Formats: sequence, C-alpha cells, structure tokens
Amino acid sequence: MQNENVQALSGKTIRSILFDLGETLWTNLHKDDTLTQAVSQHTIQIIREHVALKVFAQVDLAQLHNQLRYSVGIKARELVRSHPGYEPDFGLAVNNALLQFGLPLLERSASEAIFEDLRVPIFGTRRLFDDALLTLQTLKLRGFSLGVVTNRFWGGQPFLADVQKLGLFDYFHPAAMAISADLGIRKPNPDIFWHTLRALNAAPEESVMVGDSLYADIAGAQKLGMLTVWKPKHYQRAELRRNKQCDDDDSLLSYAMEHENQKYQHTLSLIKPDIIIEHLHELLDVFVEVGR
Repeated sequence: MQNENVQALSGKTIRSILFDLGETLWTNLHKDDTLTQAVSQHTIQIIREHVALKVFAQVDLAQLHNQLRYSVGIKARELVRSHPGYEPDFGLAVNNALLQFGLPLLERSASEAIFEDLRVPIFGTRRLFDDALLTLQTLKLRGFSLGVVTNRFWGGQPFLADVQKLGLFDYFHPAAMAISADLGIRKPNPDIFWHTLRALNAAPEESVMVGDSLYADIAGAQKLGMLTVWKPKHYQRAELRRNKQCDDDDSLLSYAMEHENQKYQHTLSLIKPDIIIEHLHELLDVFVEVGR
C-alpha cells in the first residue's frame, strides 16, 4: 500500500489537508440514556403546548420517548436523498416524524424547537481516535494548513463549543470548518469544500480530503481535483475481517472499497480514492513535508 501512496502523490504539491469528523477523527460512544430521556421529556413538553390534550392523550408516550429522535433522523435523511448536496428542512423532518405517532403538524417554530431539543452533545458522546491529536499536531508542525468539511444535522455554537472541549481548536480555526447544518449545503456538493478552501486560501489541486465516505468525501472532493484519502469506518473493517476471515490489511481495505461502492451504484461509476489508510497516523508516512 505504501508504494501506491507514493505513486498517488507523484507530481503533487500538497499544502492543505481537510478532514471529515465522524468516523474519521472521532467515533461514537454508547448513548447516554439519562441524557436521551431528559431531551425526550422536554420535547414532550413542547408538543403538549401545541397539541390538543385529547389528541395527545392517544399517543403512546413511551413510544414517543424511545423513537422520536430516531424517526426524525430517518425523515431528515429521506429529505437529503431527495435533494442531494443540500441540508434538509429540519422542521419538515420533525413534522413528518410526528405524523407517525398520530400527531398533527406543528407550527414551524415549534417543530424547529423540537429538532434543536433533540440535539445530543458531541462532548461526552464521542471519542477521538487515539492517534488523532498527535497526527494533527505533527501535520500542523510540518506546515500543513488544516481544515474541516463535515455533514451534520446539528451545528451552531453548541457544536463548536463541544469541538473546542475536545481540543480540536488547537488545529482547526472555526472559520476553516465547513459544517453543513450552518451552510445549508452538504457533501458531495463542491461548494462546501470551497468554503474551507477559501478560508485556508488553498487551491484544490494542492489540497487533500480525508474522510470515511466514498460518496460524500471522496467523490465530492474529486469533483474539484483534490487528492483523496479514504479511511474506512473502524466497525466496517472489523465486520469485514469477521466475514471474510482476512488478515492481510491491503486485501481487506481493497475489499472494503468494493463493498462500500455497492451502496453507491446510483453514481454509475466506481468511486476510487487516491490513498486508503486504516489509521490516522499513516498520514504521517505520506505527508512528510508541506509542498512536497
């Protein structure tokens, strides 16, 4: 794999490296049931204020408590699929989910308040990969400009505050973090990559995108002529190891790319990254000096 990495860099001048966040720099921890319950109870209170009690009395509160956030996520993703590259109407996603529970449509202010109330903080529910901070620190010391391009349903100041608590502001300036929820556009839309590139004063042909999604991260960045690095989801690798009983890393990563591509057959073309890595620290063997 190292020889392939060297070949991919041949003739390239790299000055900036952009990162996805989820499953690239961090992974999910187990959900906090206490936090989820508090969020759900507040949501129920909002609904009570806008829905006639006789209607609300017919709703299974336990079902609403356990499934609302999950259902809203599904409805939001359905809206994304109908308009790829753009953020969904979150108020509409909430109303579509509430219909499943026999509740009438809410006013936009109420549905948007519920959506915000369903936010789960990043700090305490995400864990940075063990080599994340050291990799970012080393790349920064080597002179590379670092940025973020991420698809997220919840952004804003609460999200940035959590990112700061994780220590990522030491490596990413908030202005160089493109968050889909705040911009209204999503990967693979090239405009969201341009947001970070402009903030870094970086040219696409001198930049790299590192992410876990072949469709959003790799195909999106390749539209701008960026070098791409794919880091498959860690749980995906573990599952493939069990199913394929394959111990050879290069063969495993190649199979992971083939398996991932099966989800994106609608693109009508094979999505192939320039470089595939299993761990973040492998970037240090590839990007050893800015401009080279």
